Amino acid sequence: MTYIPEIKTMADVPRHHARTRPDSVAMVDGERVTTYRMFNQRTAQVANGLTALGVRPGDRIGVLDQNSDRYFEILFGAAKIGAAIVSVNWRLAPPEIAYILKDSGAKVFVLSVVPQTAGLRTAEGVHAGAVVQQIETYRTLLERGVARLRRLGLAPEAKLVVGEPVREIGAYARKVGADLVVVGHRRQSMLERWWSGPSGSYISDHIGCTLLIARNVVSDAAFEAEMEGTPLALEQSP
Repeated sequence: MTYIPEIKTMADVPRHHARTRPDSVAMVDGERVTTYRMFNQRTAQVANGLTALGVRPGDRIGVLDQNSDRYFEILFGAAKIGAAIVSVNWRLAPPEIAYILKDSGAKVFVLSVVPQTAGLRTAEGVHAGAVVQQIETYRTLLERGVARLRRLGLAPEAKLVVGEPVREIGAYARKVGADLVVVGHRRQSMLERWWSGPSGSYISDHIGCTLLIARNVVSDAAFEAEMEGTPLALEQSP
């Protein structure tokens, strides 16, 4: 390995090579070729973007993605602002991902969306208070979910809104600068209907980060067993 005095930290790597050999190839990913000049520019854009999202020196950033050259742009971009990357293997099961995020200290946000449907509006016209009752039902479920997450050692921030689910999820993910959105899935549910239809493409195209569809039901006991390293039994959704 060649010693280069100008490179003292990871952040110095793209800067040094952009200055000394800007047109040399830094990475090749399929048909995409990146020179050191381009690499330095892109890592600077990542650094600026992370700073705009509120990331500060010493913060940890969870990254769940498939192998690509973009990972190194995030890695060195984070280094430019003194942040650290927590790499999460995209092949892991949801409980394994949750364990890594908990151990890394990543922030957890829980959003519950009360669907604003024509059926709900009709019910309100027939029976005053139907909307309020629906909101309270969702609020109760949200509070139970938050309580379960807290028992598992997480510190979630929860929010309840009324609206069109995919739009609300997309807007909230962008607002908090989410790196990963996890959406529950059950057959014959509202989620399945808008996931399999046009709205499904909407959420994946507009959240601006990785989307994970959780298809298995995992009990608290099973999740805790996974965290302790014991075999995990998953219950398939009906």
